[in-house]
Amino acid sequence: MILAGSIGPATGSEVYLGLSRSTGAKIPLGVLAVSAGSDVSASASTVRTIIESDLRRSQLFTLVPLGAGFTATTPPTGAVITEAAKAGVDVVVWGRFTKERDGRLVLDGYGFDGGSGESVMRKAYGGPDERYLRSIAHQFADAVVAAFTGEKGIAQTRIAFTSDRTGKKEIFLMDYDGANVRQVTSDRSIALTPRWSPDGKLLTFVSYREGSPSLYSYVLASGRRSPVIKLPGTTIAPAWSPTGDRLAFASSQTGDQEIYLVDREGQNLKRLTFGSSADLSPSWSPTGRQIVYNSDRGGSPQIYIMDADGSDQRRLTFEGTFNSTPAFSP
Repeated sequence: MILAGSIGPATGSEVYLGLSRSTGAKIPLGVLAVSAGSDVSASASTVRTIIESDLRRSQLFTLVPLGAGFTATTPPTGAVITEAAKAGVDVVVWGRFTKERDGRLVLDGYGFDGGSGESVMRKAYGGPDERYLRSIAHQFADAVVAAFTGEKGIAQTRIAFTSDRTGKKEIFLMDYDGANVRQVTSDRSIALTPRWSPDGKLLTFVSYREGSPSLYSYVLASGRRSPVIKLPGTTIAPAWSPTGDRLAFASSQTGDQEIYLVDREGQNLKRLTFGSSADLSPSWSPTGRQIVYNSDRGGSPQIYIMDADGSDQRRLTFEGTFNSTPAFSP
């Protein structure tokens, strides 16, 4: 288990440094060092590399080299920080990586205001062994992003995707930076379109394991999977509502593909579209009040929108002969 703690600055209260920057400008940041003893120096180097990569990929910081590593085993003083800041950085990061007697690895990380030399944040993260190095680094990087920008970091997020690397199309997970690839399904069939529930606890996807495509949900914590709903025909295109209490999808149970809703438990089935056309690819508005989708009811696939209860359906696109797979911006 990863253990995390907010140690806080000397005042004992959470501090956010408001750095002013023009739109699109990145904050110059430098990492002084991740100090470590010889027994964990290699691990500390790995953690530092991951932290720097995370901060660079955040698109919020420009990483500035600070010259020779600062290897003191105690946090740097204000004078050291302001001296390092002469390289042109607004944020200075320093960390200490240690191995405790029980083998647990701990990163004690600091963030400093380069101008004043004052400590703005201090966070400690640990794990029982080296398998947790990436999680430790990702958590600290996200803490730096939050402390110096007020924005939520992305380093701890994951990506679900379909791959045929096993010879069949299966669902996989990986860290946001491509590391720690893990296979989720082993259907030896076709698994497609993984969709995260808003709370990140479920992956809902389409599987052909029983012949016709059907929807399944996979519980990340337990690894348990179960069918969302059993319907005749094909059931495809899952889309979670922003609150995670409803799931929209397309089903051909009546002949043509139509859009339906169920609740999180796969109950309370409600049909939203009617007709002899194919209605597909539902996507929720950020408010959860509307659903955009594509339909060929006018002769060719075009984009339509409706209220989440199926009312007020209207066409949005009128140019081109194939408009499909709409997606709302956040």
